[in-house]
Amino acid sequence: MTLTVRQARLKPEYADLYPWLTAGIWEVAANVAEKRLLLLTRQPPPPAPAGPRPLPDEH
Repeated sequence: MTLTVRQARLKPEYADLYPWLTAGIWEVAANVAEKRLLLLTRQPPPPAPAGPRPLPDEH
């Protein structure tokens, strides 16, 4: 059985919305989601809307 690790990459045009991510670099999606959720619990709400997914698909 082969497991696939999902990855996420922030598009450069959205880098100012997510200063804690490096644009253009692929990262394990679960790690990106964990960072985002930790920030949501420690800071006031970010400008990006919170929804069922930690980051909008278009970003």
